[in-house]
Amino acid sequence: MTAENVSRLRAEGRDTFQAKDDSQSYNAVTLSIVYAENYVLNHFFKTASEFEDVACRQVLLKLVSLYGAFLLEKHLATLYI
Repeated sequence: MTAENVSRLRAEGRDTFQAKDDSQSYNAVTLSIVYAENYVLNHFFKTASEFEDVACRQVLLKLVSLYGAFLLEKHLATLYI
């Protein structure tokens, strides 16, 4: 989808940088958001797993699971496409 838009914008006379910039700003928004959410989830999990206090670690890992479930529910429609 993004590659098609880059080709179309290049055919309209835009240079390579403008074509890639314009196509990504409109069509790769979901990908950027999911990438950022994945990074946060992985970092949160790693940090929670390394926590020294066992009781706090268990609570933090439950929060990680809750956040992961929230993200799955948030993107459920996209996953079914």
